[in-house]
Amino acid sequence: MNKLSNSLGVRFPIFNAGMAFVAGPELASEVTKAGGLGFIGAGIYPVPLIQHEFLEATKLAGGLPIGIDFLAPFFSEEHFDLVLKYKPKVAAFFYGLPESKQIAAIKNQGTQVWALINTLDEALHAQLENVDAIVLQGSQAGGHNRATVKVAELLHLVKEKVEGIPLVVAGGVVDGKDVTKAIEAGASGVWCGTVFLATIEANAHGDYKQRVVDCVEGETEISKAFGPEWPDEPMRVYRNTAVKALHGEVTHPNVDTIGVSYIGGQPVEMPRYSVVLPMRDTQGDVDLMGLTMG
Repeated sequence: MNKLSNSLGVRFPIFNAGMAFVAGPELASEVTKAGGLGFIGAGIYPVPLIQHEFLEATKLAGGLPIGIDFLAPFFSEEHFDLVLKYKPKVAAFFYGLPESKQIAAIKNQGTQVWALINTLDEALHAQLENVDAIVLQGSQAGGHNRATVKVAELLHLVKEKVEGIPLVVAGGVVDGKDVTKAIEAGASGVWCGTVFLATIEANAHGDYKQRVVDCVEGETEISKAFGPEWPDEPMRVYRNTAVKALHGEVTHPNVDTIGVSYIGGQPVEMPRYSVVLPMRDTQGDVDLMGLTMG
């Protein structure tokens, strides 16, 4: 066990990315029970639903630790209160960090604070905020992604400037050899999204999972296509009909709504180029939806 594993009380320094919509209680609890640390994805969910998912994950994991992965731009006082009340093992933040006083309060109660970063400057800011670990997301990683270099280069850059904080790598980690390679390069753990997305436990649509399994090199790209709910943010996605239509390679059907998803049991219409990922019970043409994958 390394220093990070010891601090978390886990056997393996392997963590599932808190993928919005698809990293739910089933996936998080199974990762934790297998000896890693599972995360649920808060995404743009309302606080009561995040609370439900966290408690359900903890129950399924038999009381073993669970983390929550937050999108910093959507982190509110309600989210802060949730963290203080339920004390997840880790509160991870992507696309920024909460206020310094909030970070200090979260750490003081025994919850680790992790920063998910894309650049050296973000890593240096995280170091100033005294976070407990930094997750380095390289350009090959799926989902929202502002990185401009692959994770190996990002790890090299950050290692030279940041000392005393465990570094976790994200992007291109798919098997045990990749884990070993990351540890040998100086990482303290791995943060995996796509490889867990295709599992039985992930709350992703079956057609989505199949595309992950079948995808080969060159079939993903960084695109700002998706997100009327959160516009102009780059995401690494599968090059399906929706993405190809932007390049004039195919024609996108003339529809304003591409499907219906169920969030907290409530039906939510998915507008054209919705950022909502297709979940198990999503209805509609998956080939018109955002399929994040590395």
